Amino acid sequence: EQVMQISRTLAGYSLGRADLLRRAMGKKDPLVMAKEKEPFLEGAKAQGLDPKKAEAIFDQMAKFAEYGFNKSHSAAYALIAYQTAWLKAHYPVEFLAALLTCDMDSTDKVVKNINDCREQGIEVLPPDVNKSGLTFTVVGNSMRFGLGAVKNVGTGAIEAILEARQEGPFTGLYDFCERVDLRRVNKRVIESLIKCGAFDSTSATRSSMIEGLETAMNLGQRIQQERNSAQVSLFGAEEVIKINGSGGKLPEVPEWHDKEKLAYEKEALGFLITGHPLDSYIADIKRLACVEITRLAELTDGGEVRICGIVSSLKEITTKKGDRMGFATVEDLSGSVEVTVFSDIYATTVNLLKSDDPLLIDGKLERGEKGAKILVRGQSEGASEWQQKQRGPAGDIRSLQEVRTQTTKRVVFQLRMDETPPQHLEALKGIIERHQGAVPASIEFLIPARSRSTLPLPESMKVMASDDLRLEVERLFGYNATSFE
Repeated sequence: EQVMQISRTLAGYSLGRADLLRRAMGKKDPLVMAKEKEPFLEGAKAQGLDPKKAEAIFDQMAKFAEYGFNKSHSAAYALIAYQTAWLKAHYPVEFLAALLTCDMDSTDKVVKNINDCREQGIEVLPPDVNKSGLTFTVVGNSMRFGLGAVKNVGTGAIEAILEARQEGPFTGLYDFCERVDLRRVNKRVIESLIKCGAFDSTSATRSSMIEGLETAMNLGQRIQQERNSAQVSLFGAEEVIKINGSGGKLPEVPEWHDKEKLAYEKEALGFLITGHPLDSYIADIKRLACVEITRLAELTDGGEVRICGIVSSLKEITTKKGDRMGFATVEDLSGSVEVTVFSDIYATTVNLLKSDDPLLIDGKLERGEKGAKILVRGQSEGASEWQQKQRGPAGDIRSLQEVRTQTTKRVVFQLRMDETPPQHLEALKGIIERHQGAVPASIEFLIPARSRSTLPLPESMKVMASDDLRLEVERLFGYNATSFE
């Protein structure tokens, strides 16, 4: 800008011509600068400037071009970096809430920033139709998820929700559909809000709300039309009052299992916030000697490590040799880490990496300035004895479910006697028969205020240690009653 001003004042340049000189200086190209010298000197002469002074000024500008832009940019960005660091250090919740709001159109950036929140111990509260705004907001030492970051939920729909909420919190799905302008809030919007848990504060199950959504919307549209046209319902005003708003009854259907619930949540948000697929694998993770991702920084650089996690993002590249390799972001219950998967194993594990299944990953720890990462290569002659014993047939990356099935020595069904009617035991027998396998099983009866009693099951009732078995048993008893040992 100073160069442009000098060239306009001393050499009579137009704004456009002055900008060309600025660009030439920015490129730091001596040949281009040399071509610019003659026009500058001629312009300065026409303005009555002494030729020697004009040449000295141009040479000074040319010298400045060699370093001035770098220093100017460095100083400006250093100030911004300092201000940003100060805000993050002294107002971390406010800073990250603002950062999440700026990036809420990018799922990858939201995931990265939320992981940053978790690493700093900042709780991110889930989206809520009664508490969330358009953006991420600060709530004490926590922050509330913004509705603007929920997929399929646009600004117009959010404005309609916030306008209706001024009259008071929503008591349920029927109340929501009656009060919110359904011309601006369509079925797809409400489905996304239900799936991400934004209606959980109304105490209804997500499955029942999805099942009853169409009925609730039809009733809401009818009530709004009648209200707008000032007509009396065909059913009579008293009947409408009985069934509208919080008086509407949702269908009684089984709630989604955690795995299904989290899958829908990820569909609506792009990531998980109210739970994690690894929650049901905690015992297996400990049994298989996995290290928490946040503890990787404490371990020896170059050492062999084992983690268990879910792939949240995967970037694939092609090497100069034409081979494919990948860079995966893997997260567990504590944090996330980058995993570099080299070409000698990538082809055989890419399907696992693209799945949502929990994975067991063995690799080499590499610590650098940007943090820890894990390098994963295939089997080789140079592999250590530990690697040869621990790695499965697919190399360093295996399905945790498969490893659990292979390594489980006993399945225990832990039943609460005071909550187990006889028909549940008969139903459990049917489940065991449907999941026959090679793993011995037993039932452990938990007796309130007393000890526990264990009943080994006969050889004919051996089972397969699978997720399907665990899920069926959990649906039957209403709690996690299956232990893999």
